[in-house]
Amino acid sequence: MQALFGGQRFSNGWNPANLDPRLGVSQNNFAMAFGGGLNYTVNDHFALRPFQVDYFATRIAPANNSYLQNDVRYSAGVVFRFGSK
Repeated sequence: MQALFGGQRFSNGWNPANLDPRLGVSQNNFAMAFGGGLNYTVNDHFALRPFQVDYFATRIAPANNSYLQNDVRYSAGVVFRFGSK
């Protein structure tokens, strides 16, 4: 399980609300992620991760509007452990 809180940087090169729309906007916003997965240990230095699922949300606030972007991430892979117990 994991819970992450932090920030994200939003920027683009196009702002139609600006007098010169080529001038972009950029801002820092709130972001968070919650999730977890399963590791299947093969030996002391190697494990398989059949799945990890995370809920990932970012708050984007252009102009005076506020949008919450909700996403789900799925990943799988191989875990290598270095060192000793």
